[in-house]
Amino acid sequence: MSLFQLIVVPSAAAAAVYYIVDGLRKRSRLVPGLLWGTIFAAVAVSVGFPHLPNMLAQSLGIGRGADLVLYGTTVSLILVVRWVYWKYRVLEQIQTELVRQLAIERARFGKVIQGDETGGTDRTAVTRLRKTA
Repeated sequence: MSLFQLIVVPSAAAAAVYYIVDGLRKRSRLVPGLLWGTIFAAVAVSVGFPHLPNMLAQSLGIGRGADLVLYGTTVSLILVVRWVYWKYRVLEQIQTELVRQLAIERARFGKVIQGDETGGTDRTAVTRLRKTA
């Protein structure tokens, strides 16, 4: 075993165990914990046994293990970007709904915002929220 393998395999294995245990402890973090744990476990196995990615790649009809890793990383990156975009859209919709409800509530009760950051002293909440939205 090379020095690189002696450093990376135990480190990746420890990270895999940490993320899996953390995911199991905190149910709200189960999916990310299992995902990261699986990734670090795959790194540990791939570095510890470098012939395994080559064998898997050849069984899938891909020439080299490095190509398999590249294809897997590319597909994973696309999925992660899509997931982040979806989460952003959900948060944007929630924010829009909260601002809308707040504006309606403030307009209903006739509250006036005095001395807001724009320097105005007479603007109603609805006017201010429309300008910032």
